Amino acid sequence: MYWLVMNKDLIWYIAIEIGLYWLMGCKHINYSYAHANVIV
Repeated sequence: MYWLVMNKDLIWYIAIEIGLYWLMGCKHINYSYAHANVIV
């Protein structure tokens, strides 16, 4: 249960980091997203 809570916090942290990164540089996040799609 503790791990689940920690994992949820980690997901929120990553989501916020991505959000801030997107606000600061849309072109970079779009490129990264396209690159991630190619990898996946």
